[in-house]
Amino acid sequence: MTTAEDYLSFNYRYGETTGNISGIFRGAVLSGYRSLRANDAALQESRGHTGSLHYNFQRSISMLFMNAGISYNRSIANTITSSVMTDDISQSVLIPFDNDVSSFGASAGISKYIFALGATTSLKGSWSTSRSNQLLNGESLPYHNESWTIAPNIEARLWKKVSANYEASGTWTVSRSAKEGVAAASLNRQIKRFDQNLALSYSPVRAVFLRLTGRHQFVDQPSMEDLSYYFIDAKIRYTMVRYKMDFDLDLSNLANVRSYETFSLTANQFSHSHNHLRGRMAVLKVSFNL
Repeated sequence: MTTAEDYLSFNYRYGETTGNISGIFRGAVLSGYRSLRANDAALQESRGHTGSLHYNFQRSISMLFMNAGISYNRSIANTITSSVMTDDISQSVLIPFDNDVSSFGASAGISKYIFALGATTSLKGSWSTSRSNQLLNGESLPYHNESWTIAPNIEARLWKKVSANYEASGTWTVSRSAKEGVAAASLNRQIKRFDQNLALSYSPVRAVFLRLTGRHQFVDQPSMEDLSYYFIDAKIRYTMVRYKMDFDLDLSNLANVRSYETFSLTANQFSHSHNHLRGRMAVLKVSFNL
């Protein structure tokens, strides 16, 4: 009942899986720098349901494309990972415990070519929610996670020699305990992340190519200082057609960012990493084409 260009798709999958030797091995395994893994359960058995429904709307003549869909996942297992956290080490033990994990998501997107501007624009959005159980220091902690994402994009060609591409994404992730009470409320976390990229390409003559790229990252975490980073790179290429040679000059980290921090949030696990970066750097490369 759709047109020749539109289509509707539905998928469903049911599967059963079993574990392996790593799931029933009783000894302790050092899986990381400060992480131990040990098991105290029988062979892991799980079954899962996966389903999705998507609709695509297409108009090739007017260059308009739209899509929307929903998806659902549920996994039921006879084991659960119990985590014990101390100041010195984190230990994970697989124990017999009914574990039910489910997630639901919805997404939509639109893409349109604007003939007057010679530009391709698109906008995508998604929402997902999941529920899971965890055992932390002997306490059962059911968690509810939600995430919202929006991503605009535009690509255009200006004055026949300049190409511009802008893309961005904003994500808001919330993780909260399904239990009630002051203690459970203290475990609630949220992170807002915004990432945008801009690239400009220019070719004044046939043998010269210039490209400038910039990236801005912003992270907002309650009760912590906001993080904001700017990265700028440049590239210059000169081609000697007669001698079949390319000269490339790459300039990286022009903003001279020396340290970089990232945050991630999964259920009740909040991760933070800090990395040291090189400062401004230039690399000259010569290529011979045979």
